[in-house]
Amino acid sequence: MGETKLLFRNGFIYFGEVQVHLFPLNSYLCLLHSFMEHEDLDFLKSVFLESSQVDVCVLLKDLVSSKSLPSVRKFSLFLEDLSSFGVGKFSLKRVSEHQVHISVENLVLSKLYKNIYGSVPPLSLEYLPAGFCKHAAELLFQKEVLEVSLEKNLICLELGEEKNFVLEKSPYVLEEQHFHISPVLLKILSQKQIKISSGLFSIWNTYGILVPYASLFSFLSRFDTSYYETFFEKLGVMQGRAAATLQSAVFGVHSDELFERVIEQSQLVGMGRVLYYWETPFRFLIETNCSSSFSPLRLGSSLFYLYLCGIIKGVYEFCTEQRTLLSLRSREAFLEKCPVREDDDEEREIDVRINAKALLAKSCSLASKS
Repeated sequence: MGETKLLFRNGFIYFGEVQVHLFPLNSYLCLLHSFMEHEDLDFLKSVFLESSQVDVCVLLKDLVSSKSLPSVRKFSLFLEDLSSFGVGKFSLKRVSEHQVHISVENLVLSKLYKNIYGSVPPLSLEYLPAGFCKHAAELLFQKEVLEVSLEKNLICLELGEEKNFVLEKSPYVLEEQHFHISPVLLKILSQKQIKISSGLFSIWNTYGILVPYASLFSFLSRFDTSYYETFFEKLGVMQGRAAATLQSAVFGVHSDELFERVIEQSQLVGMGRVLYYWETPFRFLIETNCSSSFSPLRLGSSLFYLYLCGIIKGVYEFCTEQRTLLSLRSREAFLEKCPVREDDDEEREIDVRINAKALLAKSCSLASKS
């Protein structure tokens, strides 16, 4: 189940034909927290529910065309796939003419959010997987979902009249060129350090979440992206710093050698391949298909690219002990040395949530019963 569908191809990760990015769970929740602080919650709920439509179509492509399986069985198989993304374990509890009830174990997002921020989220984060369930139900049962509600350990879908729902065209283009897998990634895979169990996705001792690219970019493109540009770069910087801190403890080096080790793991999270040049200013290029494959969602992909550049910046600053300014020129990015400064309040707040110690913390007992 699930794990066999993960493919690592040329710096990208695919779940079946869906391209995904692996976020550390703390970083992803930090991102969602920022949106819940600044956006209207009713609007945010609608974005949670609607942004996954294209990815659901890709996930269901083969199941929809199958004539041998009943719709209820197809929906159960879809929930098995959804359980591999790291947001909880889903199973079909009940189907009637007007209702679908989905049981959820390990409410990962809300549980860890409460552990990090000390309170329940102002908007239930289970509306994110509920959006996947909504679109799957419409495609498989050919009935409009009139309402989505959340109860304790349940996602409840109210079905309306029959309606014709069709598969949307996939934005994904599977890479057919030669495979390129780094030695670091090969070692991680051979040691079976990537685990999917009971709705939890973990790598080493760190919880993660697989976020489909089209859903992510669709989500981000609904907002004023200019408002969040600085935040996304800072989130990336702090995540890069945390990754470098962890790897420094493992390898005991603090130099360009460490930089190379950490950046080599870019394939592990599906950010593509990073080409870099030790020049002044430091120059790098992230070989990603963000803009080419997802051009209709370019606004969202531009924010994500700033996040990726921030990761490189955070690793570089840790390894060189220099503060830098990031600038983008065409497809390349540059880091120029700048005067030393202290982290600002927003950076310190992010760092508290996603530093190396926080990423490794398992005190929240996510695998316990909800």
